[in-house]
Amino acid sequence: MNKEKILLVDDVAPFLDLERSFFDEERFDVLTAGSGLEAVRIVSRQPPALIFMDLHMPDMNGDEACALIKSDPVFKSIPIILVTHPDEDDIAKCRASGCEGYIFKPVSRHDFAEAVKQFLGKDTRMAVRVPVRLVIRYKLEGDTRVLERYAVNMSSGGVFLETEDVLPENTPLSLAFILPGEGSEVSCAGRVAWVNGPQHRVNPNLPAGMGIQFVVNQFQELSAIRKYLQLVNDGKEEDSLQSEGNCSHLPV
Repeated sequence: MNKEKILLVDDVAPFLDLERSFFDEERFDVLTAGSGLEAVRIVSRQPPALIFMDLHMPDMNGDEACALIKSDPVFKSIPIILVTHPDEDDIAKCRASGCEGYIFKPVSRHDFAEAVKQFLGKDTRMAVRVPVRLVIRYKLEGDTRVLERYAVNMSSGGVFLETEDVLPENTPLSLAFILPGEGSEVSCAGRVAWVNGPQHRVNPNLPAGMGIQFVVNQFQELSAIRKYLQLVNDGKEEDSLQSEGNCSHLPV
């Protein structure tokens, strides 16, 4: 299969790892760069189909790299999305650079998916979800209560929780779960990305519940999630999944 190249540019490694987790690398060839100057060099050697680039970086900022790429008649048609904060001066720099658009931090899988849909015409989930049966513990910000629900499916970018007690979209959460085969607990932030309400099912193939987007800033956490999902995909965790599901008591 001919995979389209996506170039991700950021000088902070954990953010690069987070952005990379949004993409199914069986469908996309994901390239990375740590500065605007490195991005320009990669574009000249391996022109990507789409670029996501941080605005503020060492050596060369994203707006400068974007303007340089756009000045080259060979590469000027490559769509470039700049990633920045909602600051008026930063937005002005983005607009002056000639980029096709900009998105605000903290980045979300939805923002990246919309850009891929618009510029590459791909209207499918970028990170593949696999069926799982895991206990996920979570709590709201400022709340001491810890809730438990089963995960129905998971990707490196998020998880779907089965529950009729759904929360509003964009609700921030703290998540914790143990991956079979890994042993150590994964703790990360998350937010409610979408809701499959008990009265209104957006996706009739799923039970009532909510899709949670991971906000993972540690490479070790991303690596553990990816490793576990690969094991599930390979069919090596069936016994662990069953034992994990039987050892916890969940509220009805």
